[in-house]
Amino acid sequence: MVALATLTVAEEMTCGTSYTATISKPSHTPAYTVILKQTIRDETTRLLASSSATSYSFNFSTSLFDPATYGIEAARISSLPVTLTLETWVMYNNSVDFIGANTYDVTVKVPMSSPSISISGYSLDYVTDGIAADFLAAEQASGLHFTNGLTKIKTTTISATPQNYAYISKIYVTGLIDATVFTNTANPPQQYRGRIDISGWSRALDTVKTSGYVYFNAIDSRGNMATFMQGLTLSTIKAPTLSNITWTRGTVSGSTFTPSDSGTVMRMTATLSSQTGSASIKFSRNGTAVETNSYNNGSITYLFSSCPPTANTELLVEVDNVLATSSYSCLATITAPDINYNPELPGIAFGKQASTAKSVELAEDWTLRAKNHEVDLVVDWGYDSTSGFHWRKWSSGHGELWASNLSLTPTSSNADNGQYYSENLYVYPPFLLDNWTLTGSSNNYTYICNGGWSTSNGRYSFRLGRASPIATGTAHTIRLYITGTVYVPS
Repeated sequence: MVALATLTVAEEMTCGTSYTATISKPSHTPAYTVILKQTIRDETTRLLASSSATSYSFNFSTSLFDPATYGIEAARISSLPVTLTLETWVMYNNSVDFIGANTYDVTVKVPMSSPSISISGYSLDYVTDGIAADFLAAEQASGLHFTNGLTKIKTTTISATPQNYAYISKIYVTGLIDATVFTNTANPPQQYRGRIDISGWSRALDTVKTSGYVYFNAIDSRGNMATFMQGLTLSTIKAPTLSNITWTRGTVSGSTFTPSDSGTVMRMTATLSSQTGSASIKFSRNGTAVETNSYNNGSITYLFSSCPPTANTELLVEVDNVLATSSYSCLATITAPDINYNPELPGIAFGKQASTAKSVELAEDWTLRAKNHEVDLVVDWGYDSTSGFHWRKWSSGHGELWASNLSLTPTSSNADNGQYYSENLYVYPPFLLDNWTLTGSSNNYTYICNGGWSTSNGRYSFRLGRASPIATGTAHTIRLYITGTVYVPS
């Protein structure tokens, strides 16, 4: 019986890489002839017919996965089965006789190359339809306090390019915001199998943020993912503030002001603080603007005329809103002569645009009374060194907790639906907030998610999330912001 020739070949081959298969032929007279064939997608091709060959080189092309040739499924699969057949023929009595064949099953894989994703023209836009900051007294104005929906992330172009005949199936954003940018709904999808360019995409932050990362993710039809990370830090522009505000009635002769209970001039003095060094301030009397001037930081003085002591006169002082030109917000207002002392106004935060404010009065017991306006007051604030949390409490019952340098170490990284999550991590602030919203950021390319709380344990919980495995046993630097109403145990 004549032995068959054999083939030694790799069981798996990756497109674009060269592989050598060895052909072994037993000694025999007359000589062997071998024929090597391959079968892919039910199509058989002869590769070699030789009586002397001892090897054959394979280098499969990624074009085997081109959906334009083989249909859209080719862009979704990552491997193909290939059957190699090595036939043995022998020359005998002037004829070539077929002796038999050996077959070999081989898997051909496409390189699992991640798509590329890039962002151009990344920027932040501050929406100004409504007041975007709480105006606080100078000693409390640690920075601009952004509110929901008033900060927008903008991009000029988001570009994603697939590799090896895949197509981009989805582009989405995680981290400080969660949003879908693009979903491939083309039918058939190979119409979108090249580079995807998304122009003019933007999205408003839906909760209060301070800083962190935004991850632009692209997934191709084979499940390969690429991520473009963009750091986000909100502007630390301080809202212009007026402090040490006093009102005094008197008279004016030339450039000299003299206090007098019967005078018709109201003098306002205050201290202006603006990060830019100056601010535009508008003065109004009885609802009509009388003057708008730019003032440098420091002491300012303004004289309101036509304020007789026998009739009420509404006086309003407004400062430029910082985020939009000619958009002013109230910092001080008073109705004269309903004033018999010169208080230093505490920090006041207005929940709406203040251009419609009529008057705000401060009673001797520090109770705020307002007309046509919503007013809130910071009544307590501080820092808890044990937990690392700063806090503020407002007269409305609203509260804020924030920490910028917490160090927590996750011990697990669990995969779930394409993302990885840590176990629950815990923080113990000095008090709890009900109806809370917890947001924050972390380093090591992770984001905050799955917030929870326990009143019995006095703590909040959350997890870290990431598109790839989370580093465990490593301290992560966490920034948290929690807002809600101050929790009072029943």
